[in-house]
Amino acid sequence: MAKFSREQIEQQINAHFVREGVEKGVAMTLAMRGADHYCDSANATVVSSIAHAKTFLKSTKRIKGAPDIKRNQGRARR
Repeated sequence: MAKFSREQIEQQINAHFVREGVEKGVAMTLAMRGADHYCDSANATVVSSIAHAKTFLKSTKRIKGAPDIKRNQGRARR
């Protein structure tokens, strides 16, 4: 199995997320996270690095938009 450089991994992960329709800036951030995982873990693969980056994507989406849970403004009176 070939061991890729950090730049090669970043390019592969970035291209993957751009193909999936993620914004370029977010895709670059995810590529950096995935490359960190690839370089820090001994048995990491490109697929596991993409999966690691996707978990970061989920947390990023939660932070930026409106909250997923709608809060009640109070009890409804009858």
